[in-house]
Amino acid sequence: MSYEAWRISFQSSEQAARAAWEESVRLNLELQKRDKCSYMGPMRDCPTHGESKDAARYRWLRERLMAADFDWQDSGECALVFAWPKDCAVSGNCDATIDGAMLVTANA
Repeated sequence: MSYEAWRISFQSSEQAARAAWEESVRLNLELQKRDKCSYMGPMRDCPTHGESKDAARYRWLRERLMAADFDWQDSGECALVFAWPKDCAVSGNCDATIDGAMLVTANA
């Protein structure tokens, strides 16, 4: 948005001042998060501080990590073990499976 379009979009200096203040508060909070985070992408996608659905999934899984198996079923593969709700459907769609488990635990 150009400055001229921004200026025209406000009807009074009070609205402009309020919008500028709210934006400065938002940016300040984002900078505070950045100071504590090494993630280099958009903050909304940061697994630890972000607001995206993937970030929420990561935080949900992180809270439920139980163990690591460094030779899963003698395959030489490593696997992580998470606490999982008993009444949750599992599918080939990883995101949908996690979303379903998040819903089950939220409604418990």
